[in-house]
Amino acid sequence: MLELTGATVHFGADAALDQVDFRAFPGEVHSIMGENGAGKSTLIKA
Repeated sequence: MLELTGATVHFGADAALDQVDFRAFPGEVHSIMGENGAGKSTLIKA
């Protein structure tokens, strides 16, 4: 299982992620979609 709980990332005064929770179990397939600058890469790096 992959679990991320309460992830918060700030760049200066701007919050890229604010209390993000994510959980993936073996065999599940997920995608992360969003506009440019929405925090997709930041979520993966967290």
